[in-house]
Amino acid sequence: MAKGAMRRPYWLEDGEETCESCTHTFVVQVVVRCSGCDAAGCAQCVVRNWVSHEVLCSECRQLEGAE
Repeated sequence: MAKGAMRRPYWLEDGEETCESCTHTFVVQVVVRCSGCDAAGCAQCVVRNWVSHEVLCSECRQLEGAE
């Protein structure tokens, strides 16, 4: 490998998994699952609750806020 041609870390690659919220692709090693509906998504689309340690997709977050 040439000196300036280093590979990007795997978590920065495009990957083959598709986020159900934003339809962007990501690598399977960094999948995030919603605590409410178990939908697979990328780390940019979920909302993390640092107190309860829940990870919610945008749809479940809206349902939680409506209650």
